[in-house]
Amino acid sequence: MKITKKVAFVFSALAAGFVLSSCQDLLDIFIDSDGGSSGSSEKKVTATKTENWDYSASNPIFEADSSVLSVKVSGSLSGKSLYVVNANKSSSVISSSSQRFVSNGSQLFGSGYNRAAAEDSGSLATDFSGLQKKGHFVPKEDILKTLREKENSPARSAAGTTPVKVTQLTLTVNSTTKEIYVDDSVNMNSYSEKAATLRAVGTYCNVWVVNEYYASGTASGSKVDSSIAQGFANTFDAIYPMITNVFGNESDELVDYANSTNVGYKTIGMDCYSDTGTKINIVIYDIADDSGLSEDKQTGIMGYFYSKDYVTNIPELQKQVLLLNGSALPYSNAGKYFYIDSAFSVENFESVVSTLAHEFQHMVNFNQKTLSKNLDVSTAYNEMLSMLCEDMMQAKLGLADEQSVKGERLPGFNTAYYRSGILEYLSENSALSYSTSYTFGAWLCRQYGGAALVKAMMTNDYKNEESIVKAVNDVNEENYTFETLFRQFLLMLTGSETYTMNKDAGTSIFYTGCSQNYEYPMTAIDLWSNDFAIPETVRSGLEKAKYTDYNWCGPYILKNGYATDLRPEYGIEIYKIGTFDSGTTSKTITFTSEGDENLTMYLIIQ
Repeated sequence: MKITKKVAFVFSALAAGFVLSSCQDLLDIFIDSDGGSSGSSEKKVTATKTENWDYSASNPIFEADSSVLSVKVSGSLSGKSLYVVNANKSSSVISSSSQRFVSNGSQLFGSGYNRAAAEDSGSLATDFSGLQKKGHFVPKEDILKTLREKENSPARSAAGTTPVKVTQLTLTVNSTTKEIYVDDSVNMNSYSEKAATLRAVGTYCNVWVVNEYYASGTASGSKVDSSIAQGFANTFDAIYPMITNVFGNESDELVDYANSTNVGYKTIGMDCYSDTGTKINIVIYDIADDSGLSEDKQTGIMGYFYSKDYVTNIPELQKQVLLLNGSALPYSNAGKYFYIDSAFSVENFESVVSTLAHEFQHMVNFNQKTLSKNLDVSTAYNEMLSMLCEDMMQAKLGLADEQSVKGERLPGFNTAYYRSGILEYLSENSALSYSTSYTFGAWLCRQYGGAALVKAMMTNDYKNEESIVKAVNDVNEENYTFETLFRQFLLMLTGSETYTMNKDAGTSIFYTGCSQNYEYPMTAIDLWSNDFAIPETVRSGLEKAKYTDYNWCGPYILKNGYATDLRPEYGIEIYKIGTFDSGTTSKTITFTSEGDENLTMYLIIQ
């Protein structure tokens, strides 16, 4: 799958090229070659083993590794459906030509068997233009990694590098101005100082609008008015204590670059070294200068947090070296900053307020995981937590499902979950990864503890999948592995009522404020609801590959034999093979024999 970008970081339609190849037992595979971020390092092996599976309601899933050629399943199979999930738990792509499929499906199910026929042709999801592709810019630079790679020593950095205290700004709405570094290109890789004016002040935040994106009259296009700025201040003040009650607080310390070394970093207080003190600054402008590129604002960047703003006291000589190396650190605003897109704010303010929660989580995460624990968390894990923050704050923000993270991400998951692994982040196709990460996290919360689970993830001393497993086990007194959770997730995707996400998350954390209480409701999600159905605009490209009885609701189900390149980091493709006849108690399922050594096939009976 090759990506054609309209502009960098704006997610345009996907273009795919398909090649018809032959495979053992005359299975016809439509190959979709994905030019993704992870390389392919394949080694094909030939399967020879036969395994036995005693199916029961308590044992509905069976794992077949690359050595397994056939599985003899026994149990009460009458009227039940067989699914196969091809999974890639490795860090490399598995090409579609290296996947394996059921080879004796017609013997198992007769006319009820659905496979890719030789006469089938066409493309698999060649056009995703009907999906929202709103994203949140993820900076490529890890500032602590930059610090760790500094070529200096404590002795070299000690002389003449005392940070200079700054004078706090007097904050007067519609009067106070300051120069703020923002990006000045669609590529999100260059910065310039822009004059911004304070347009609203809250208890916890300042709201700045870059002057060229401010409307003194009525907001329109990419220009916001004072009512939008005040709306952001009011909303952020309302959600700040509720979010910190679960996620913890952001840092009140800046990283002192000059006195940090390649073996450690030093921090200094914002109250003395930031001109806005310890208040959070929300900066509104047309991010990536892309408002004219998407008239309906279905694509683009809604907001971002960049940890570069937590750095100060960079000596001039080192600043020049950093600039030559392409670092963003010289463009630090030396304080707490995150950024919101002005055009999105004008188009749909109600939806964009959710971005406040999303970006604030990133700021808090930087403190809780990176600064405090020196953990290098993955982007997929961090983005999952930000979307879960949106999820748990949906009721407080008064958003309907279609305005919320559910409406933005679940249709994309149902349409294209196979385009990004559960733990993968595709930097240039991030909308695909957001959908997968969110769906997995939303399911976890509804199964294993809601806000309490999120709090456990944020406060434990782990990162990524280790943090997830530790939190699930601590909150639920279990002893699961990530493999166990992955299997349960696959069961949910194929219709399990035991591991469903169609139930409200448990509530065990409460916020009690002076004038309001909040229970962090994370309400039931029916993934098969029409609200999250695959958009009609993309269905024609999926028609040939879909299982006959699939009705465009729920995760997209493929016919046996269709394949795309299987994404790494727990990438999956779901196949429905058929439904067992009445009275069936035993069948042997045989696969094509040759495939990638990293391919795992899960048999699921529902």
